Amino acid sequence: MSYIKSLDGIRGIAILLVLLFHSGILLVGWAGVQLFFVLSGYLITRGLIEQKNGSLREYLTGFVWRRSLRIFPLYFFFIAAVAVIFMLTTEPGSFKQDWPFLLTYTTNFGRLREIDIDPAFVHLWSLAVEEQFYLIWPLIVWALPLHTFKRVVLAFILLTPGVRLGLFHLFAEMDQEWIGRSIYCLPISQFDAFATGAAIFLWKPYEWRNAVSLAAGTIGLTTLAGAMALVYQHLCCHNAVKWSFGYPMYLMQANGFVWGYTLLNFASAALIIAAIRGGPVNLILESKPAVASGRISYGLYVYHLPMLYLLNMVPIGGWPWSLLYLAIIFGTAQLSFKYLESPFLRLKRLHSRAAEEPAAALRPAPP
Repeated sequence: MSYIKSLDGIRGIAILLVLLFHSGILLVGWAGVQLFFVLSGYLITRGLIEQKNGSLREYLTGFVWRRSLRIFPLYFFFIAAVAVIFMLTTEPGSFKQDWPFLLTYTTNFGRLREIDIDPAFVHLWSLAVEEQFYLIWPLIVWALPLHTFKRVVLAFILLTPGVRLGLFHLFAEMDQEWIGRSIYCLPISQFDAFATGAAIFLWKPYEWRNAVSLAAGTIGLTTLAGAMALVYQHLCCHNAVKWSFGYPMYLMQANGFVWGYTLLNFASAALIIAAIRGGPVNLILESKPAVASGRISYGLYVYHLPMLYLLNMVPIGGWPWSLLYLAIIFGTAQLSFKYLESPFLRLKRLHSRAAEEPAAALRPAPP
């Protein structure tokens, strides 16, 4: 699968949004997770379809090998580090109840309890959703011919908003915050994000003549809908979250949980389409800071919340605190990428070589 530099820039933008959100600066920054989901849907679908030529065994083992080397080393290192800290200090206090969910990539289901996952690792719910997506998507891609797979992708995109509405009515007697959190964290509520990413590869809108206008129009529509929702919340409900740009966390206002996730997914797709097509936006996406942040975005995502809560104990504030926080999380993520992640990532080549050798043995010898 060929490398597209601007997509590292997309990762850099996504992690920046998440960091700004958890720092309390940008209340719509949680949408960076939607951008990660859509990008994953594009990249995973692209890789799976390109690897569909061999046997089912080679196809699945190759996928599991690549994903495991990318995801597991950092993740389980982090869980092990938290476990050691807990044994030494009994902090975080809820680790004793949370660890089964953390260890089994079911943190999103752990968030459906009355008491949420500990703030130090509440963000790991999104990694759990991605792993659950990986359980079914490769099999769907393998089992279906391309034209049928396209219909399934469209069905996910069109029907998932209705699923979220159905969940809202199913949970109607529960607390509103719990309802919003549960809809947000259930994998069935987020699969349209991955399907939207898959649609980018399947229909290749970045090759269309009007791709730029389509992307700009989609982002404009998302912005307009958010502004209208914000006005509605202010005039009718008097509870507008002003700096959320109409997309507050969980999207409970104005039934945003139905349409808001969809529009944010489409806006994310528009940004990815623009990045692949190339143009002025890539001056930002292919800049060194954006690409460098994208390359270490996984570490930044996993480490940023624990570091945030640790640094909240430091008796300083303002710009010195912010600079210290950025220096620590970027330094930690860079060291993690260099010494923990990269050695495992280099092992991906072993499976590629193993798959190539039998094929090479069947080729006729050169004259």
